[in-house]
Amino acid sequence: VVASETPLIFFQILTDSTATVCNGNLFESDTISIPEKVHIEENEYTITSIKDQAFLSCNKLTDIKIPESVTSIGSSAFKNCSNLTNIEIPESVTSINSSAFKNCSSLTNIEIPESVTSIGSSAFENCSSLTNIIIPASVVISIGKSAFENCSSLTDIKIHASVTSIEEGTFNGCSQLSNVEIPASITHIGNSAFQGCSSLRSIEIPENVTKIGDSAFRLCSSLKSIKIPASVISIKKNAFVGCNNLDVVIDNSKDDVVVGED
Repeated sequence: VVASETPLIFFQILTDSTATVCNGNLFESDTISIPEKVHIEENEYTITSIKDQAFLSCNKLTDIKIPESVTSIGSSAFKNCSNLTNIEIPESVTSINSSAFKNCSSLTNIEIPESVTSIGSSAFENCSSLTNIIIPASVVISIGKSAFENCSSLTDIKIHASVTSIEEGTFNGCSQLSNVEIPASITHIGNSAFQGCSSLRSIEIPENVTKIGDSAFRLCSSLKSIKIPASVISIKKNAFVGCNNLDVVIDNSKDDVVVGED
C-alpha cells in the first residue's frame, strides 16, 4: 500500500499499529527520509523495519534517513545502491541482515550503533570505499560470513570483546587493512578470514583462539611476524600460504597441535 506522506514508497501493514517499508525501488530521487509514522486509509502506523530488497538497486540514491522507530534492516535492503554515500543507522536498530549494504561501492563511512546485536553475512561486502568501521560491544557471538569481504579501502577495524569468532571470509580481500584489534574473546578464526589482506603487517592472536581456518591469512604478503599461542590446537591447510615475508612462532606447549590438517 501507499501512504499519503511518501507516494513512491510502498508499505506493508504488519499489525494494527505497525508497518514495514516493502518496496522503494521505484524511487528516483537522490535523497529519501523514511517517516517514523505513516497514514494509510485514515489509520496511523509506526514503521518498524525495512523489508528485504526494499531499495535494491536504487542507483540514484545518495542519502537516506532512517527513523528511530526502525529495529531491523532486511536482507539486501540497500544492495547495489552504488551511489549511496551517506546513511545514518539509528540507535533503535538491533539487526543488520545479510547483504543489507552489499555492493554499496560509494559508501565511505558508516557508524554501527550500540543497539545492533547481529551483523549478517555479506552485510557490507564489496563496499569498496568504506575506510573504517567499529564493531560495537553490543554485537554478540559472531559477525556473519564475508560481512566485510572486498572492502578494499578499509584500513582499520576494531572488534569488541562480545564477539567470539571471526567467520569465514569476514575480511577477505580487504587489501588496505593494516590494523586489526582482535579481542581476547575470540576462539576461532575462520577460513579465508583475512585472506588477501596484503597491507596487514602484524597481528596478535589472542590466547583463547583454538582454531585457525583454511587460508585464514593467505596472501597477507606484508605480514612479517605472528605468534601462535599455546591455546591453538588446529591450524588448517594454506593458513599462511603466500605470506612470503612471514616468520611464524608456534608455542607448541600443547602436544596435540595439528598443522595443515584438512
